[in-house]
Amino acid sequence: MTSKSSLLYPLLGISTILTIWFIITLAKLFHPLLLPSPLETCSALIELITTGVILPDLILTTKRTILSLILGITLGVPLGICAGSFLKIYQSLEFIVEFLRSIPAPALLPLFLLFFGIGETTQIALACTVTSLIIFVHTAHGVHHANQGRILAGKTLGLSKRALLTKVIFPESLPSISLGIRTALSFSLIVIIVSEMLIGASKGLGRKVVDYQLTYNTPELYA
Repeated sequence: MTSKSSLLYPLLGISTILTIWFIITLAKLFHPLLLPSPLETCSALIELITTGVILPDLILTTKRTILSLILGITLGVPLGICAGSFLKIYQSLEFIVEFLRSIPAPALLPLFLLFFGIGETTQIALACTVTSLIIFVHTAHGVHHANQGRILAGKTLGLSKRALLTKVIFPESLPSISLGIRTALSFSLIVIIVSEMLIGASKGLGRKVVDYQLTYNTPELYA
């Protein structure tokens, strides 16, 4: 019964939002140019997918997002393990990394444009930087707060530092690392789309959003 109820809650939330949206458009509280109806938006979405208009942009944005995430994992996890394994390094880097992580990604875009110019490299480098910082923090936190009892038991059994890291500390930190990767994935997608909107990319979902906004194709914009 509980599992069935938990499946119904997301549908209830979506149906509630759609109902409110439909009532607002039916009451004409906003001009149709500003807020199209759910039916118009759904129709536009189906047309964009069936005609294949949106697919190249969707594939390109997805590729950029996944590549940025992979690079962020490649950088963030090893550095986070190193930092979390040594208390002094962890304490000396914690404030700096948290400070950098708190800076909004769009604010860093001009700096990345200076270094990498206008192009795909800037988008991926910016998203990779954001994701690697997030993953670094979660990984270092997970390693630093690993179960000390199990670590002590591993040392008592005579495990080497490498075996202790791979068989005890790393598995203990996996939940925190997984949380960091899930969070980083969302931020990677956000940064990629925002950068596509701001630096004039020729393709991508961010570019499509801007194009539809400039041409007042609001159903496609919402879709």
